[in-house]
Amino acid sequence: MASPAHWWAKPASDAEGAPAPVAAAAVPADHAIWLRRRWLHEARTDAEIAELVRRVRAHGITTLYPFVGPMKPGGRFGWRDGEAIREVDLAVASAFFSRIHAEDPALLVLPWTGGLLERDVSLDDPAWRAAFVAQAVALTAAGADGVQVNIEPMPEATSGYLELLRELRAGMGPGKRVSVAAYPPVTPLHPYADVHWSLGFLREVCVAADDVSVMAYDTALPTEAAYRDLVGQWTGELARTFADGRCGWRVGVPSYEDDKPWHRPEAETLRAALDGVTAGIAGAPEGRAPLGAAVYASWTTDAAEWAAFDAWRGAASTDGGAVDPPVPVAAAD
Repeated sequence: MASPAHWWAKPASDAEGAPAPVAAAAVPADHAIWLRRRWLHEARTDAEIAELVRRVRAHGITTLYPFVGPMKPGGRFGWRDGEAIREVDLAVASAFFSRIHAEDPALLVLPWTGGLLERDVSLDDPAWRAAFVAQAVALTAAGADGVQVNIEPMPEATSGYLELLRELRAGMGPGKRVSVAAYPPVTPLHPYADVHWSLGFLREVCVAADDVSVMAYDTALPTEAAYRDLVGQWTGELARTFADGRCGWRVGVPSYEDDKPWHRPEAETLRAALDGVTAGIAGAPEGRAPLGAAVYASWTTDAAEWAAFDAWRGAASTDGGAVDPPVPVAAAD
């Protein structure tokens, strides 16, 4: 993602120490995670899906964002294979949704879709938006609880974006959720307008949708301390922005090791992000904490990071393995 689709982070280690736990009264309890494409694009066995459910619930995960991918022109959502988009098989996706809900009816499944602005996405075209909504409706008819929208990049003045969110809510109807992989607040430390949103626009997005997971990473900051402090600042700002409770929000935290100019894995660690969330919650007025954290990603979070995550949320780690087996970067999305 500037996005949930491209990055990975440094494992927390005993030497680094565990992140500071959140005070018991303010512990966020509704966490989410981005899953790789195999769960919706390849048939999985009942045993594999049952094990996935066991592992995510062991870590307090209540919402899944499995990758479904951008919309093929004139077709369904799918994953990009070079210049082609391999469309999702709705029967395969439906079997996954059904098995997840049989294992745990309370677990929400919001397939992650969207794509690259102008390449995959034509927001100012009402016909394109209508087709996108129709494909989201097809997913919910197959058993999904809604969709998560992740469009990259997304300058906040882009015409048609808020309209798409409102049209999705209207089209999918009551009981189905529109979630957004949202960009973090504006900061002078990373002055790139296409990957940051003003607090006012974040509020507009969150009200137009049902919830947002704010991607608090890809900052290019050089140290853990600087990154931790920025996540803390963002968490506090978001808590005040969403204070009236009109929508839910999570802080997206990184567990990927992709070493890029915009992401320094030695600085943007899971531990530093969680410490920042703790600091931001502590400085916010009572009752304004996020729903929880959103972990990017299932296939990049190792056992040490899960132990740190569980310690942060105030729970003993009950599972020593990764939610998804590790895979090469090229095979991840």
